[in-house]
Amino acid sequence: MNEPIARLSARNPWSWYPVVASKDLKAGKVIPVVLNGGHFVVWRSESGRANAWSDRCPHRGMRLSFGATQKEELICPYHGWTFGTDGHCIRIPAHPGFEPSRAARTRLYPSIETSGYVWVCIGEPSSETPEAGSSWPTVRSMHLPVDVPEATAALFMVPLDANDADFAPIDISAINWSGAGAMSVILPNERIFSASLTKAGALSAFCQGPRGTARYEIRFQPAAHDACVVHLASANDPVAMNRALVAFRHTLLHQIDAKKLSAVRAALAERLPDQVSN
Repeated sequence: MNEPIARLSARNPWSWYPVVASKDLKAGKVIPVVLNGGHFVVWRSESGRANAWSDRCPHRGMRLSFGATQKEELICPYHGWTFGTDGHCIRIPAHPGFEPSRAARTRLYPSIETSGYVWVCIGEPSSETPEAGSSWPTVRSMHLPVDVPEATAALFMVPLDANDADFAPIDISAINWSGAGAMSVILPNERIFSASLTKAGALSAFCQGPRGTARYEIRFQPAAHDACVVHLASANDPVAMNRALVAFRHTLLHQIDAKKLSAVRAALAERLPDQVSN
């Protein structure tokens, strides 16, 4: 029953995945990333270039994400091997007069910076750029200890309403399915919640009520087989939306009924072709 929605987190080597919000990757910053079970290092040089490499030094396998940057270079913390933005080793401190072999290089992955994120492809990209999303500012990236299909189902059950403190799961019997991967529901206090999976790798939603309308978009990053990262962008106050995302995580882990979550996941499986990660 859950086979179609399992494709939400398929290890697709041709897809672009958002891994870091641009605003979180300042010049000189080094960030470790887990994508589809693989370990990557994403870093920004002094000139502003974002890079995505295998998180492994070719010398002794040390995590390069433990290292530091120097202008346009990334330095391994173990023996100080220094790599240029093309991934080749350009300096070995233990052998100052030695020119490193061109074979001494780390693996680079296709990456692009657009729509507020740094995107990575683990294979040959099927398109030059990721599918365009909203133009809303990025709010926060959050790790969740569930896979993408489970996180997706939960986001259909818990509105991120920046204008209301009630983050309890909705009554799934009240859901009105209005097409493949789209739903709406009337909530207490004259609120309306609508969510849809209408573009690859993204959930778009809004929650409308007497105190205003919260509009947001979630991008999914499959991490390990039982974990993912959700990237939130919104037209609303970022502090309030950050609070809503934190509340969602708590609800997911402590309040959602497992049987109801499974029911929503099954309902999505019946309706979804390959909107996400295709």
